[in-house]
Amino acid sequence: MDIALTTAAFAANPGAIEHKVANALIADVRPAPWIAALLKMATLGRTPEASGGLWVGGEIDLFEDRIRFSPNALNTAVQTGNLSREVLLTAVTDVAWRLGILTGIIEISHDGGRFTFRCYGAKAFASRIKAAAAARRG
Repeated sequence: MDIALTTAAFAANPGAIEHKVANALIADVRPAPWIAALLKMATLGRTPEASGGLWVGGEIDLFEDRIRFSPNALNTAVQTGNLSREVLLTAVTDVAWRLGILTGIIEISHDGGRFTFRCYGAKAFASRIKAAAAARRG
């Protein structure tokens, strides 16, 4: 059962079909210099490259023509790089769901690569993304 925050009534962006609180795996993000040493200690020296990037907290919005990730204020303060992501649904080639810890993980393959994020209610959300992409591609 999805929590209340996953319903479209809470959409932060006008025109969004669905809105989710989520974490996106971003490969080219780095911790802000002032927090890098703390992060290295907390992760026992494991680098972002070893895990495919950093999980960035924020929100996912599904629109009729695209899916967009926007980072939250905390992640914007403690990480550097391009934290936002947007994928046009016409570019989506596959949508896959897999079980994660506490949340499901969605991997969107597209013409430019792959976009991975995790959220509650991921299995149903992945189905909706796949259907919306199929509708846009015709």
